[in-house]
Amino acid sequence: RKGILFRLFVYSIRENYVTLYLFMENDRQNRMIGILTSVSRFVLAAVFIFSGFVKAIDPLGTQYKIEDYLNAFGWAGLFPDFVPFLASALLGMLEFCLGVYLFFGIRRIIAPRAVVAIMAVMTPLTFWLALDNPVSDCGCFGDAVVLSNWETFWKNVVLLAMSVVVLKHRKHIRRPQNLKVIN
Repeated sequence: RKGILFRLFVYSIRENYVTLYLFMENDRQNRMIGILTSVSRFVLAAVFIFSGFVKAIDPLGTQYKIEDYLNAFGWAGLFPDFVPFLASALLGMLEFCLGVYLFFGIRRIIAPRAVVAIMAVMTPLTFWLALDNPVSDCGCFGDAVVLSNWETFWKNVVLLAMSVVVLKHRKHIRRPQNLKVIN
């Protein structure tokens, strides 16, 4: 009888140790995923805020770059003259807002999806630009930071990977607790 109780006691300790070990591994893994998600989110937020800010400061420069893209595609005559300026203003606002949303953890479903959608469009576009080189530079950051087409492509590959991480693990995005929204 003592032997059976002792074996059950030892077995119980082993099971609890294994359960505790697995819990600790899962907790460590969750922390690492949370850190990776946070770093990705803040890098994406900084890039999008900076890019949107530069486009908002110089909408005419962005307009000229959009016109260069339209000429490269052969679509220049398809749109009225105000469309590139409108597109530059809207693109700057969209990028800036998405950056702020990511930074503060606002719109945790829509913002990561929109960022992945933008990066999924821009990454193949910049790959084509890097291969054919119809436009000298992408104009992502205006004249503030001039990148070659290959640098832009690799930047977009990294940002696409980060945006997928943020989208996949968006449950780890936390809003600041003392953030108050006043209507």
